[in-house]
Amino acid sequence: VADAARHLAVRIEAPKVGVVAVSYAVGPAVQAALMPVARDRIGFVAGVGGYYSLENVVRFFSTGHFRGQRGGPWLRLEPNRIGRWLFARGTAAAALPLVDQSLISEIADRRIENPAASVADLVARLGPEGQSVFRLLVNRDPARVPALVAALPKRLRDTISALDLAGQPLSGLKAELVLIHGEGDAIIPWTESRRLAEAAPAARTTLYLVGSLDHVEIGPGSALDGVMTWRAVRHLLDLRDRFAVKAKAGR
Repeated sequence: VADAARHLAVRIEAPKVGVVAVSYAVGPAVQAALMPVARDRIGFVAGVGGYYSLENVVRFFSTGHFRGQRGGPWLRLEPNRIGRWLFARGTAAAALPLVDQSLISEIADRRIENPAASVADLVARLGPEGQSVFRLLVNRDPARVPALVAALPKRLRDTISALDLAGQPLSGLKAELVLIHGEGDAIIPWTESRRLAEAAPAARTTLYLVGSLDHVEIGPGSALDGVMTWRAVRHLLDLRDRFAVKAKAGR
């Protein structure tokens, strides 16, 4: 992402360019804006339905629990029923031995098709690493998540750690950060964008919470939702205009 942003800026002879990221792509986009190769080339990052802590995201899509404030009581929202299985079929499966990859993917396919489908025959064939992933996916106790994450295969733990924003030096972010999140998001809770906004430089960060936004799809909402959506879109258009460059002949 950092290389692409730098290449685009050089190619169009722009001082800075913007990066728009959706869902899990918000993490890599913010990390790119922190990298020396691109931090002076990325003028803004716009993130829709993004995250701050991947452990929090894993806890939410597996148990539906999240905290409104640090140390506050657990809140609960019914998570998207296929969110955990998409994680299983993608990120989790890629970190497993080949046999476990195939079995976890098949388990995910069955449960996406039918949440109540029996998968006992496949689970019985999983190796220790695959079993650790499955235990996390079917856990419903938010307090057990840290221990279950710690028991995952090292390759998967390393991937989660590398993509996590909670340990990144966000105070050094030079790009303007525009975060948009749906208050009823059933894949990544809205509190993740709020925590990201709290960790980034306040003077260059704006958070828009929209009740009618379901992760990345807009739906009917209140007049207040319409105003908030309009403000977010207007902000993005202003950023586009601020960093725009004049087209040259032949381009």
